Amino acid sequence: MQARKIAVGTQSRALLVCLALTAQALAAGAGLPPDALSPEGRTRWDLAALSAAGSWEADLPPAALAILRPGESRIVDLGEARLLMAGRGVGWADLPIGPREATLVRVTVERRGTAGAAWEPARHGYAWLDGDARLLASVLWDGAPGDWSAPPEGASFAPDGVADLRIYSTEIATGPYYDISYGWDRGKGTAVSALTTPGYATAGELVAASYWDFSANTTGTEVAESQSEITAAETCNLNRCGYTGAAGWSLQRTDKSFDNTANLRKDNQSVQFDTSDPTKRILWLRAGRQNEGKTGAFGTGETGYCFTTDGSGTRTPVPLYLFGHQDAKGFYFVPGDEWAGGPFNCEQNVFNQTCGAPNLFDKLYTKACGTHSGKQGAGAVKNGVVKLPSGHTFNAMLVKVYADFCVYSIAGCSALFKVDEVRTLNYQWMVPHLGTVARIRSGQNVPDESSWTTVDETNIKFGLYPPLSITVTGQTNSSITLSWDPGLLPGRINRYKVYWDTDSGSAGSYAFNSQSHPGQVTFNGTSATIGGLAPGTSYYVTVTALSDFRNPSTGVTRTYESLVYPTQVFGDPDRVYPVEVLATTAGGCTPTQEVQGLRITRLAGGTLRFCWNALADPCLAGYRLLGSDDAASAAGWSTVADVGNVTCWEGTPSSRNYLVQARGGTGTGPWGHYDR
Repeated sequence: MQARKIAVGTQSRALLVCLALTAQALAAGAGLPPDALSPEGRTRWDLAALSAAGSWEADLPPAALAILRPGESRIVDLGEARLLMAGRGVGWADLPIGPREATLVRVTVERRGTAGAAWEPARHGYAWLDGDARLLASVLWDGAPGDWSAPPEGASFAPDGVADLRIYSTEIATGPYYDISYGWDRGKGTAVSALTTPGYATAGELVAASYWDFSANTTGTEVAESQSEITAAETCNLNRCGYTGAAGWSLQRTDKSFDNTANLRKDNQSVQFDTSDPTKRILWLRAGRQNEGKTGAFGTGETGYCFTTDGSGTRTPVPLYLFGHQDAKGFYFVPGDEWAGGPFNCEQNVFNQTCGAPNLFDKLYTKACGTHSGKQGAGAVKNGVVKLPSGHTFNAMLVKVYADFCVYSIAGCSALFKVDEVRTLNYQWMVPHLGTVARIRSGQNVPDESSWTTVDETNIKFGLYPPLSITVTGQTNSSITLSWDPGLLPGRINRYKVYWDTDSGSAGSYAFNSQSHPGQVTFNGTSATIGGLAPGTSYYVTVTALSDFRNPSTGVTRTYESLVYPTQVFGDPDRVYPVEVLATTAGGCTPTQEVQGLRITRLAGGTLRFCWNALADPCLAGYRLLGSDDAASAAGWSTVADVGNVTCWEGTPSSRNYLVQARGGTGTGPWGHYDR
């Protein structure tokens, strides 16, 4: 336990030193962007004008301090100084090195001359932390906390790489009809250099980058991608190789030109099935079809592939994704992981049949030949940041999926009957929970993984995503009015859904939404007013986008919803995407009842759990936890955390005594009994 305290103190001292250095990075407020001077209430911060710090070594230890959610607080006692840190929001910080997911933290640096003396504020300001509690940027003022009138001493950012990203199996295998995505196919022959800004001449140069800006891709053939059940209505190949099987199989569907029957192209990208054992989980690639129902030669008409044993042959299985069981949170893969099926031994894997109708040489065989390995496989290449046509920016993992074999017209696979060669690369940028947000496919037979300069297909997605940002535009005693930025390409959004609660959605599901409580919400385009709220009360609010998609195969229309942030997280497992705001109704009153029954429990790792008895005071808007090292003096108490209408809070404060007050719209109630 003592070693842990030393580690925390050492790391935090380094942070304090680095925070002090920001004063030297920029002259008093000169050139600071508005988002650095007034960052609260935002979900995106333009900090691109900040200067790099002269020295930046400090990280906050995540195991000790965790991530500060909005409304949570931490106190780091350094002996002669201490840091008071309060989470004020989550979002994206646009730094000179590119965008980073960040938690906004209000920081107060306090000092005292001798042990036991009163703490005196020395400096205050804001810090932006990444998902591993690493310091990304900060801005500091001299003077008492809350005094923002003077120009700040300065601000700076830390040159920093992208935090590690993991892809969990549960974030990909979502099940039928769970979500929908829309994107652009730029078409065969599109130059690799035309896909990103800046452009890259070859696929290898594109892969080597760590920040990919696809935002200029705003035209092409529109693509809808979803997962569905495997039924005759969904696919005319229901009874073909690999489509029928046990419950739990899913069909990955891609529909191009889905609003135009004459130009509709239906691709069953894959039939997947999950298997797992104590050490790994596999999503097996069983079968797939391209251009379903279209007649034509190999590569232009309907073409199928099969990697499962059935009545027509024994085949090598192909793992589409393989997740190792690597920690208590489950199965995931990280950059460097690779997997593949064994080499095909002249196997009948390829079909050239329109909805199963026989054709001449319609069953084709695959095998290694020359430089072709005769395998299908995949691998996680690297992490980076991807920006999409909608304006959304995500931490992503670049994954490679490849097919590499020769094609023969008859069993035996002799050179005389070789009809084609396949070396096809798919590079896909994957985001947890959202899956693949951008994909490019090479030509059918490229010479290697990196030298090709044009693509055969793309799917660069612009939705369905929640708003880029939300702004509180008005409050009354009983209502809150919001507006939001839906993104740059909102054409497939049909309507919106508003969620709200007195606690942050990062801690649990929202208690209310516009669907379950329709009488409380009035919509007006990309704005809404939530009524029927308590006066003087703080609410956490978020918005999602809804889309009605008509399946061109079945004719059935379903409503899909974008992910609910920040209750559903991605990036590192503890991270959140921004689009949650805190708004407080006007008016209110002061509670008159005293909070009773404060109980403190020490949890594993030194975390303390505080619980107290609930109040039924009509003015109650939440609770305030106070801490002090001297219970006999009223002067030594300071706020540890402000929470909503909950009766427990967990954290690692350093005070010896604690008490709880009831919060109202116009003040706090009487002090409750304290505990230590």
